[in-house]
Amino acid sequence: MRFIIGKTKDETKMAELTREIAEHDDFILLDIEEGYSKLPYKTLAFFKAAYALYDSEFYVKADDDIYI
Repeated sequence: MRFIIGKTKDETKMAELTREIAEHDDFILLDIEEGYSKLPYKTLAFFKAAYALYDSEFYVKADDDIYI
């Protein structure tokens, strides 16, 4: 399982995120700025990154407001 997150202009948050990624390796940091209006682009970037990084039969995107 990986968590998908976009970049932020907040340098403090980016530093914390970089440390988290280095420690746990459970995030995919996308080259897209976070924002509600950019969610479709973030979803597309996620599937492109997941396909390029991981050899899997299935790729699933879930959010905190859905049941699988």
